[in-house]
Formats: sequence, C-alpha cells, structure tokens
Amino acid sequence: MSSKTISFGNTRCLTLALLSANLLSACAPSPGVRPSVESPLLRGLGQAARWDKPSKSTLVALASAYMNEGRDAEGLAFFRERRRERSDEALFLAFEGLFQARTAKEVRLLQRVAWVEGALHKLDRAARMDPYLSRYLRALVLARLPKRFGTARIEEGVRELRDLLESKTSFLFAATLAETTRESLLRQGYQAIAQASETLARPLEAAKAWRNAGGPARSLGAPLLGTAYSVSERSGFRFCRPHFWHPHPKVHVARGYDFGDIAFVETSAGVVVIDSGTTPENARAALRDFRDKVTKASIHTVVLTHAHWDHIGGLSALLEERTRVVAQANFADELRRVNDAGLDYSWFFGSTLRQRPDTPLFRVRPDTLIAETEDLQIGDTLFRLHPVSGGETSDALIVELPQASLSFVGDTFMPYFGAPFVSEGDPEGLIEVITLLRKLNSKLLIHGHPPLSELYTQANLLPLQRALRETAHEVLRGIKQSQPLWRIEEAQRLPAWMSAYPDAVVPFLVMRPHFIQRLHRQRTGYWQKDLEGLETIPPRVWSKAIDHIAGGRAKAWTSALSRLLEAGDIAVAWRLSEFALIQYPKNRELLNLRLRALHALRKRYQTLDPFKFIVYSELARIENPAIEGP
Repeated sequence: MSSKTISFGNTRCLTLALLSANLLSACAPSPGVRPSVESPLLRGLGQAARWDKPSKSTLVALASAYMNEGRDAEGLAFFRERRRERSDEALFLAFEGLFQARTAKEVRLLQRVAWVEGALHKLDRAARMDPYLSRYLRALVLARLPKRFGTARIEEGVRELRDLLESKTSFLFAATLAETTRESLLRQGYQAIAQASETLARPLEAAKAWRNAGGPARSLGAPLLGTAYSVSERSGFRFCRPHFWHPHPKVHVARGYDFGDIAFVETSAGVVVIDSGTTPENARAALRDFRDKVTKASIHTVVLTHAHWDHIGGLSALLEERTRVVAQANFADELRRVNDAGLDYSWFFGSTLRQRPDTPLFRVRPDTLIAETEDLQIGDTLFRLHPVSGGETSDALIVELPQASLSFVGDTFMPYFGAPFVSEGDPEGLIEVITLLRKLNSKLLIHGHPPLSELYTQANLLPLQRALRETAHEVLRGIKQSQPLWRIEEAQRLPAWMSAYPDAVVPFLVMRPHFIQRLHRQRTGYWQKDLEGLETIPPRVWSKAIDHIAGGRAKAWTSALSRLLEAGDIAVAWRLSEFALIQYPKNRELLNLRLRALHALRKRYQTLDPFKFIVYSELARIENPAIEGP
C-alpha cells in the first residue's frame, strides 16, 4: 500500500491524537482504583468522547489518560459501552480489546486465558476494519503476550510490528504524519519487539530492538515510556530527534536540535532565520545541516519572536558580518525578566547552559525594534511583522509571510502562559492574538515547538477563542463569588457547543488549566479568599507538624504513602514524601516511595505536559534517551 493512497479521514486530527498516546503496556496489570480527585483533563475527554462524532484525537488521548492514570478497568467499561453504541467505529472496538488485555490480571486465574482470547478476538475484528492504528494496537498486544499463549502468536505480532515500523509504505511513514507522533509509535513498537524477543529467548534481537527504542527503563521500578520526548542532564529536553520540516519550498524548520525550533527562510537576498535556539552549539548544528541539505547562502536577518532562553541563546552562532537582528519593542523588558529568573531546573535546557551569579546570562541588542505592524522586504520575500502583547510574553512578534500564506507565531500559544518560574503571560491577551491571526487567515501557523504547530491550527482558532472567553467569564465570576482556585477548576465542564468542533477539544483541554491559574493569579491578591497565603509556613514546619500526627514514627509515613499510591493519588503522595524525608532523610523505604511517585508522575505527564515531565524527570534523576531507529 502506498503512503500516498492512505486516508485517515482527518489526518491532522489523528497526528495530534497519537501525540498523546502511550499504548505500549498492552497486558500490564491495573490496580483498578479511582484517585480521590478526578483529573479535569480526563473528565473533559470523557465528555467529548460521548458525543455522537468525537474526534480520533479525543479517543486516543482519553485511552492514553486512562492507561497513564492506571485506570484500566474504567477504560474497559467506557470503551465497551461506546462500542455497543457505535459498532461502526473501529477504535472503540480496538480500545475495548486493548483494555480487556490490560485487565487480565484482575480476572480469576482459571478465566484468564478465555479473557485474553476474547480481547484478541476483538482486536482481530478491529484490525480488519482499520488496518492502521487498530492493526498497530493488535500487533503490540500480540508481541507482549506471555509465552503460554504460543510462540506463533508472539512471532506474528513481531512480524506485524516490523512491517509497520520498517516498511516505507506503512502509514507510520506517511508524509502527513507528525514526526513526534511517528517517533512515539516507533519507540513503543521497538519496545514491544524487544520484550517479545526476550520472551522468545533471542537476546541479540532483543538488544538491537532496545537500542532502536532508546533502551529499556534504566531505573528500578521505572515504567517504560512511549513518548517521543527525550530528556537528559547534559542536553536538556527535546520533542523529537533532529530533522528538518519543510512546510513550504522556501521554509525549512529545524526540529529536535534544541528545545525550540529554528526556522530558515530562503530569499533572493539571503537567508532569514526565525529564532536561534538555546545555545550556540545547537544553533550551529542546525545551521550546518541546513547548509549541507539546502543552501550555503549567507544569513541576512535573524528575527526573534520573543526573548526566552530557547529562542535567543544560540544567536551568536548565526551572526555574520552583515546580519541584522530584529525583535519587538518590548524585547529589553522581557530579556531582563529572563536574566533575573535563574535556571534552577537545568534539565529544561541542559547543563551546558550555565548562569553565573549576578551576571546576565544573555546579552542581546537587536538592531531593529518593531513597535507597530511593519513590512520588511528582503529580496523577493515580504515579511510582515506584527508586535503583540499577550499569550506567553509581552514582547511577542508574529512574522507573517503573506505570499506563502503562513505565519510564525513563536510561543504566543504556549499553554503555560509564561515560563513556569517567571511572573509573566497574559491569558486575555491570547484572545486578542487569536483575533489578529483570524484576520490574517494564514493557511499555516508555525509555532516555536512541534506539538504547538500540531494542536493550535488555523482551523481551531474560532472555537478556541470562544471557549477561552467563556472560561475567562467563569473564572472572573468565581473570583467575585470568593471561590478558591481549586473550586473554580473543579467546576469546569466542556462546553456542549464544542461538539461541532471536535478537533479543538484536545488543544483547549491542554491549555485550560494553565489559562485558569494564570488569570486567577492576575486578578487576586497576595491573600486568597480561602486564606491561602495568609501565613507563610516553611516545609520543615509542615513536616514537623505532620510528624507529630504520625506519632514520630517513620512507619506511619510509609503506610500513608503506600495507601495514597495504591489509591492513585500520586501527586499528593509525592508532596507528602518530600515532607517525610525532611524528618527521615535516609529512610530507604521513604526514598523508594518517593521514587515510585515520581515514576508515576513522569508516566502521567509524558505527552501532554512536557514541562512537568521535565521537572519530575530531574527530581527522579532519570533520563529518557531519544530513539535510535530506524
């Protein structure tokens, strides 16, 4: 089958859906528990998945959330119910079979074989209906079967996976499939092949598959992760492996060389670069490959979309004798915030990025500052520059290429509304940015990071704007009613009208909690209405107080932490473990429980919240290497 003939219905919808999938642990045990607080994301996805025509992105994101939360029994019940209502949808049947296989260990021993056989039968039917993702899920389950189900079935799963992972006619290599999606599915597929090879006692094949997958989990008790993301102490975080994306014949985007993307635009007067990555080393590597693969033309101009670390740090590697630098008029103010913020969590950008005390990390002086919309003609290409204040920073610069009908929007849509440890970002300003972009009506929006370009498309702007406006109204009403932040967040429901825009569901749900939190902080004081902030109580004091309640016994702490982890309240367990270790810093059982909580948090956030994934990886000191093959 040629990749040119493949039709996914809505391919972009499927690509961002698979971005959130972690589908590897096909037969993993499930504790069958429900956390004390339901995730707003899970609740919203569940609402959308019950609509008459949910998007594939919603279904895959929901299945992934159930698995990452360890709520497989709920996932089975949900997809079984939806399959009975929509027997024509292959994914409902495929996920029912997948969750049935995952819950096998909850079934009585004498019934377990029949239970798994039933799951395989459903996956067989789903794969006949859908030879793409459903076939892939079936192959994962087969490859990870215990040996008692027969080596022939395991080998069939391996053959199917190899065909999907290594044949250029596979749907995994369709040009429309996002690289982050492809790498996520490749990693999970090679992990399954490695485990099957171990089951079949083929160590050489297992070793090769593990190398292709980036390696097995390197920490005792750590779960296998299916994300495309990689993170390490030295290199920091990457969304994918280094490669070039070519959305237009003259536009070449370097992805995976750095935390942020670096774009190169060919013009008759030279190359225009949009953003510069975090370090000269990374920018130099991207530039070297660009010149090897595209053109050796000189760099005419570098345009900086904003003053964050990962967009300005590599600038020196791109400057030539006559290169000029363009930025927004508020650039110096934002740069001051960046230099004052510090880099306490180095795994964002890697240990090569060092900051000396009382010394600015970045010294950038643009040649041209843009205070209002301005046309910049460079050779045969028109760049229309739009300064905006809103979204992530106050110095954002949107770079429109009218002739190509595309716009570089930087990080205006970064869901966190500012860097996590910096007081910045404007949720309501993003709504104004959306108004501008709808007016420009570019066919393609190129963001500063791969997942944003997949999620926040031109087609999603209208429903996203409406949903954010309604959310802002609800937050402000809650503030007037003296509701604490947690109550405002718990009250959120997915607007029913969004059923007409199913592709916008995942982008909105990813952004919503951060939108609410930033807006609430902007509109409230240093004391909250529930008296949060009235007194500043250091962690050591909380630790001592809780230890009094625990009777001064480490065993009471470990018992409480174990129960929280078993109940799925992993964030609470992690916070409590930090308090416990203040009192008992060398207690081996407490250290192990903390690590268990961090393992679970890394698994929960491995796809839809990369910032949390980075922080929890650094706290656990666990790296996630990039995949190697094919």
